[in-house]
Amino acid sequence: MSSETTCHVDPQCPDVQAFIGRLKQDLNAREMSGELKRIVAPAKFEEFASQHEPTCIRCKAYVGPRASHDNRSAIWGGATVGLIAGLVAGFFRESYWQTVLYAVGIGSALGLAAELLAASAIILRRK
Repeated sequence: MSSETTCHVDPQCPDVQAFIGRLKQDLNAREMSGELKRIVAPAKFEEFASQHEPTCIRCKAYVGPRASHDNRSAIWGGATVGLIAGLVAGFFRESYWQTVLYAVGIGSALGLAAELLAASAIILRRK
């Protein structure tokens, strides 16, 4: 259930475990069908997580598995876009390869700026 949420709450947090237990009991007491449970349970958990995460010290510091397994880099993305733009723009300039190299450099620099902004957002989020 917690893997479907956009909030990153610690699955080992006692409050989260207690809410999941209460949610399961509530859904079983109402005798909902399986399809209805799949719709209602994530919505209720999302509502709980969005209220719980900002107030819980443990969940505020938690970094989920999705953030740690992301191997993509904005630097490579910026360099790729710069390469494509440089190859196209090079046709209209006198120094073709110099234009391509400048475009790749600018794209990489923009990607680095995006990575630094993302890293600072993660650091500020933990505080």
